Amino acid sequence: MHAVGDCGLKKSLNVESNMNHFLCMMDEKGFTLIEILIAVVILGIAFMGLANLQISCINGNSHSCCLTKAVILAQDKMEELKNLNRNHPDLADTYPGNNHDLRQSIDSQDCDHREDSIHLKGESSETVHDLNDGSYTRIWNVADNTPFPGRKTVVVIVTWEPGHKSVAVSSVI
Repeated sequence: MHAVGDCGLKKSLNVESNMNHFLCMMDEKGFTLIEILIAVVILGIAFMGLANLQISCINGNSHSCCLTKAVILAQDKMEELKNLNRNHPDLADTYPGNNHDLRQSIDSQDCDHREDSIHLKGESSETVHDLNDGSYTRIWNVADNTPFPGRKTVVVIVTWEPGHKSVAVSSVI
């Protein structure tokens, strides 16, 4: 008893028929195990690159958030100082030794005024969970009679990540 199979080969119940069936299966298209493993390795490498990119984006966003908060804290303090009377104690030039370079005076001994561990309005120490999100130090330096007599130059510097990062805002009052 003979029948025609998918490959056009005769099938029978004997050994020759089984061999023809095996050869017919070898012609079928598909992926080998090696090809699949190579594809998985390539996809794994691609996903590791994407994971590193995602981590870099998260770190960049965190830095941008801290920088934005620092700028807001500096601008808020500058606006507060601009609204004070020129004789107010917060506008006193208490350390004239730093008048040559008001922006570089980040050390507590080299600045006129200092506020530690400050937060944005609406934030409290209970809502701030890590150092990057709330431990800001704000200092401001005042130089009397600069850039000309009767005026004061004010620089507000906000630092975070224990003094490693800072932003400065300056104005003449």
